[in-house]
Amino acid sequence: MNLRSCCLVTAKEDRAVRWTRVLRADGWRVERRELPSAFQPDAAKEGGFVALVDLHFTRPRPAAAVARLREQAPGWRIALVAEAEEAFGEPMREALGSGADEVIPAGVEPGELRNRLAALAGAPRGTSLETADRKLRVDLDRRQAWSCLSKSRLLRLTRTEFDLLAALLECRGQVLTRQQLIERVWPEGEANAEAVDRHIGSLRRKLASLGKRVKTAHGEGYVAS
Repeated sequence: MNLRSCCLVTAKEDRAVRWTRVLRADGWRVERRELPSAFQPDAAKEGGFVALVDLHFTRPRPAAAVARLREQAPGWRIALVAEAEEAFGEPMREALGSGADEVIPAGVEPGELRNRLAALAGAPRGTSLETADRKLRVDLDRRQAWSCLSKSRLLRLTRTEFDLLAALLECRGQVLTRQQLIERVWPEGEANAEAVDRHIGSLRRKLASLGKRVKTAHGEGYVAS
């Protein structure tokens, strides 16, 4: 039987008590830390490991904070908990673009909390890809791409542009030939080298200053850095 562990990183005493009761009744092992700096678990190896972290702890740069949490807790799923006043507008946009695996409202009902954590515990890891500097990220589950500069920004990419970016980031640092990209993005083969170049050009324009992360390997293909 896989052990399911949850760490509540929260300063909210009432929520910690309430959620601990709900999760323990559902078979979770639950611990609490009052600050993210105190969250220093061993790497997750088997079973489900989820950290529920108050969103306000991650501001003003949620993406950087989530990256630090992942370094502190390799293999753990990271979910941000948003208060009512954080559940819309810029705070929510930044939370969704932070690289966290989930954003959960603080007022979630017990049954929904159990369902969301069960889904996180059973979800495959490694569904996000990013550049070496973490300024460009794609979420394969949600099929979303984010620019993570001073503020996180959702990129409006077409299906083809997203698939090209995901393929390049999956093989980051490795040159993919145009033919390899065609095989990955157009499995039916309904494209040619000119189509690849055209879509890469469009992708770079939408990436703006981050477009330079997609480099041309002259005479070969493209590589993401």
